[in-house]
Amino acid sequence: MTCGACSVSVQSALTTVKGVKSADVSHEKGLATVVYDDETNNEQQLREAINKTGFKAEPNQEKK
Repeated sequence: MTCGACSVSVQSALTTVKGVKSADVSHEKGLATVVYDDETNNEQQLREAINKTGFKAEPNQEKK
């Protein structure tokens, strides 16, 4: 993502996914934080929603 409009586009796509409670997208960090109901959807569905916006979504590689 290169600008704020990019992050707004991704955030909008995520918030339209059923079961998503909130989405915070940072174009500076290239990171999306999503709170969702895992009984309604899964990470793959969220990545697909992001990919449809033209950006490639990958799982966070950070250790928890």
